Amino acid sequence: MATPHDDTNRRLAALEETAGFTERKADQLDALVAELSAQVFDLTNKLECLDKRLAELKADVQAGDICEVPNDPPPHSHRPL
Repeated sequence: MATPHDDTNRRLAALEETAGFTERKADQLDALVAELSAQVFDLTNKLECLDKRLAELKADVQAGDICEVPNDPPPHSHRPL
């Protein structure tokens, strides 16, 4: 027959196991958040660069520094004969 001491030890072991799994999951989630944060930072920088370049191109077009780009297909494209 199980004694109260055995039951307490099993419950304590189960709690320690649960705490261990919870700590491991928290560490994994923390690493994932750090990785995603770095990706967001990189993408934000890229987006800012693209926004800046787009504004420069718009300003050049408005100033007349850039002429219209032809919309002809490139010579290597597959055009019907």
